[in-house]
Amino acid sequence: MLTLITGTPGSGKSLYSVWELARKVPGTKVDDGKGGEVSRKLYSNIKDLLVEHEHIDAEDLNTWHKWCKPGDVILFDEVQEVWRPRGLGSKVPDCIAKLETHRHMGVDLILVTQHPQLLDGNIRRLVNQHIHLRRIAKGVAMRYEWDHCSNVGQVRGALSSGVWWYPKQAFTLYKSAQLHTKPTVRFPKIALLGLAAVAGLAFAAPMTLERIKGTFRGDSVKSSEERAQASPGETKKTFINENGQEVTIETTTTASTIAPAASAPAAPGAAFVPGASAAIEVSGCIVVGPRCSCFTPQGKKVDQTADYCAENSGSQVLIPKQIREEQAPRPMDSADYDALAYLHRKT
Repeated sequence: MLTLITGTPGSGKSLYSVWELARKVPGTKVDDGKGGEVSRKLYSNIKDLLVEHEHIDAEDLNTWHKWCKPGDVILFDEVQEVWRPRGLGSKVPDCIAKLETHRHMGVDLILVTQHPQLLDGNIRRLVNQHIHLRRIAKGVAMRYEWDHCSNVGQVRGALSSGVWWYPKQAFTLYKSAQLHTKPTVRFPKIALLGLAAVAGLAFAAPMTLERIKGTFRGDSVKSSEERAQASPGETKKTFINENGQEVTIETTTTASTIAPAASAPAAPGAAFVPGASAAIEVSGCIVVGPRCSCFTPQGKKVDQTADYCAENSGSQVLIPKQIREEQAPRPMDSADYDALAYLHRKT
C-alpha cells in the first residue's frame, strides 16, 4: 500500500505517522505468498526515532526497489526533498516506476510531505490512502482521509473526517524537527461570534424573563389604566329646552392637554388672553343669577375668571375668546344646564 500523509508544518503529520503507523510495525508478520510468514521491518529517515527501525537516507530511498524484501515498510518524512515534481516529457526514474508494482513485492510505503503538489505526479496517481491533518488548536487537529490523492482544499469530499488529539506519549518516540516551536493558533471568527452570542443571551435573559413575569402580574393592565386616566374623557347629556327642542351637551370630565397657541392658528375673530401660553376657544358666556358660565363652540363648559365672564355675557351676539391653559374644564351641574338652555333660546 502507498500511504500519503500531508499537512502544513506543525500540523502533526510526522507525529501521526509515528504513533498511528510506524510504532505498530515491529513484531508483526505478513504472508510471504509461499504459504509462510515473514516478520515486518521498518525503515525510516526520522531523526532520533525510538521505534525499532533501520535508518535510511535519500540515496537509500532512490534504490529501495533493489534492497527491499517482502513485508518491509518504508516511512520517509519530507519526501518532497527527494521525489519532487518533474518536467513534462522527462524520463521516469526507476525508483518511481517501480512503485507501480510495489504491492507485488509486498512492500508498503508511508510518504510524508506538506502538500500533494510538492510530490512527483506519478506518485500522486498511485496513492491508495491519503490522510491530511489540519491543526485547529493546541494539541488537536482535524483528520481527513481519502482512498486516493485528493485536493486538500476540498475536504467536504473526504471519505472520513474527525478530530485527532495529539497523544502525549508520542512525543517521546522521536525528536520533532520543529524543535518545540509553537505556532500561533487563531480561533475561527464563527467561534468568536458564537461566544459573543452566548454572552449576550446570558445578559439579556434575566431582563426578558422579568418583563414576561411583569406581564402576568398585571403591570401592562396598570399601564393601560394610567394611559386612560391621562387621556381626556367626555360625557354627553341630553335635555328638552322650553321650546320643546332636544339639546345635547358634551362635558369634559378630565382636563386634556392643549396645544400652544403658537403651534395652531386661531379661529377668525378670536381673541387671546395676554400672557397665556396656550388657549381654549370660547363661544360665549352667560350669567344666570349669581353664576356666570362660558362655553366652547362644541357646547363644552369651561372655567373662567369672574371679570372675563362678566365682560362677555352682556352681548346677545357672542364674541369668540381665548382663556388660559391653566383654567381647566370642570363638570357641569344643573344650574349650568339651565344657563345653557337659556343661551340656546337667545341665539
